[in-house]
Amino acid sequence: MNDRRDTLERYGARPALLEPMHAGVQGQILAALLTQQMIDPRTGQPRAVNAFEYGAEWTPIAASAVAQIRTIQISNTHDFLAFSIVGAVRDTATFALLPNQALTLQVEADSGNTNLTDRVQDWMNVVGTAQDPHYLPVPLFLRGGTSMTLTLNNLVATSTTVRIAFVGCKVFFGPMGG
Repeated sequence: MNDRRDTLERYGARPALLEPMHAGVQGQILAALLTQQMIDPRTGQPRAVNAFEYGAEWTPIAASAVAQIRTIQISNTHDFLAFSIVGAVRDTATFALLPNQALTLQVEADSGNTNLTDRVQDWMNVVGTAQDPHYLPVPLFLRGGTSMTLTLNNLVATSTTVRIAFVGCKVFFGPMGG
C-alpha cells in the first residue's frame, strides 16, 4: 500500500490551525479591552470605536534627502488605536510603484514616550503595503492630542513620492454606540 498522507496525519495528529496575529480587528479590540486601554476610567464602560486612518506624505521627497519630517496630529476629540502600517513609494516622474525602495524611517510619538522603534529603521521593517500590511504585534494606542513625528531619509539619488498610513480606529469616550 502506497500511503502518501503526511506523517502527522498517519499518526492521528492534526496540525493546529494557524491564525496570524492579525486574525481580525475584533480580536485586537478585545485584546485592547482586556488590557484596559479601551475602558472609560470614569464609567467603566467600553469606548465607542470607528474605523479610521491617519497618514502623511512626502510629495516628492528629493533625491538623497535626509531628515524629512512630517507630523501626524491625533485629534483631541478621540484616542486612536492603530492595528497596521501601510505605505507606498512611487517614482515621481512615472508614478510607478517602487518596491524595496531604499528609505529609512523613524516614528516618535508623545515626545518620544511612545516610539515604534529604538532607532531609525529600514522602510521595509516598519511599513507594509495595502496588499500585505505590517500588522503591529499589539495595537498602538495613542491618546487624543498626541503628535507623531515621522522622519524619512531617501538613500538613493532619485526623487520619489512617499505615502504612509496608520490603519486603525478612533476611540471615543462613553458607551458603545453612545
